[in-house]
Amino acid sequence: GLSLVVAHHSFDWDDELLGGDGGVLKKAFAELAKRKDNHPMSLPALGLGVTAQCVFTGQPAVTKDSDDRLISSEAKCKGEAALDATQRLSKQLLSDEQQAHYVFPSDFDHLGASHGESSYIAVIHTDGNGMAKRAQVITNAFAKANQNDACVRMLRAFSVSIQRAAMTALRSTVKKLMDVIADCEVENDEGDKAPGKCIGKSNVVLHAEEDKDRILTGRFHLPFRPIVFGGDDVTFVCDGRLGLTLTAHYLETFASQTLSDNQPVHGRAGIAVVKSH
Repeated sequence: GLSLVVAHHSFDWDDELLGGDGGVLKKAFAELAKRKDNHPMSLPALGLGVTAQCVFTGQPAVTKDSDDRLISSEAKCKGEAALDATQRLSKQLLSDEQQAHYVFPSDFDHLGASHGESSYIAVIHTDGNGMAKRAQVITNAFAKANQNDACVRMLRAFSVSIQRAAMTALRSTVKKLMDVIADCEVENDEGDKAPGKCIGKSNVVLHAEEDKDRILTGRFHLPFRPIVFGGDDVTFVCDGRLGLTLTAHYLETFASQTLSDNQPVHGRAGIAVVKSH
């Protein structure tokens, strides 16, 4: 389901300029922008009257998932990658002790909805301000071919510092969420009271994780999950009642840091609060 656009620009490392206003980097990015504008949009065949439809993508179904739902080859590939992705996410954002008690949900229904009270999720996208211009300032500072190595090192350091700042902000956001989790009693589907977890005074309920046999594992779903992360663009979802608070905390933590160019980093965010279904 991914669309790929690539631009190549050959050059002589020893004699041609990598950075600078007339350097190879600028030419390559100009070519990439041109190819993006002229990229042919492929419209996948959505099947014939005799084909079943994937419940997620609308494309022709090729198999069924573990819940007996019809899925396309795209959805099948994403499902197979999901377990490794969730494990990587937990290792990067949770301590070993936290991983023993909490898990990031893979279903919007496990993002903290309160039965009969609230069933909204917040979808948040954050983006660093002026990152492309700051990268251009770095490349312009190396206007000689014998500075290509230094240019690469500075760009790499800038990229790593962005990644570090974003991950620090994400970890801090998860910690803030952890700090307000308290023990409480929750009502299960049968109306029985059982030990559980809730978030502060907002009545966001953390539901216990279940295995395939519907047996409680003792771990709770956090009402928060990053979907895109690793750079200045970060997208995460959470319980709708937590959207504003967690987004504000993320941006404040992100903006409290300095990148490798010795300048503070700033970002902005868009928030959509929608019904979970």
